[in-house]
Amino acid sequence: MADTNSTVQKVTFSFPFFSVLGIIFITLKLAGIGAVANWSWLWVLSPFWLPIVVGVLVVVAVLLVILVLAIITQIIDHFADKRRKNTITITKR
Repeated sequence: MADTNSTVQKVTFSFPFFSVLGIIFITLKLAGIGAVANWSWLWVLSPFWLPIVVGVLVVVAVLLVILVLAIITQIIDHFADKRRKNTITITKR
């Protein structure tokens, strides 16, 4: 009979692409191999900081879109309220 109370553990493996790329760039720079040897240290170390900068830029862009949509919604509501106030209603007696 199978044990129904057993738990299954899922093992995942994530490849740290940017970290490995950064280590490769540093090794090539220090060894003076290839085009990387002529790069500035800013670009050699970019695999470590570039993903963070891109993530921050995405968050800022999303927040700006939300802000613009909120402002547009307020403008539309303002003119809709103004139009309703200027409308004359005629009722029959």
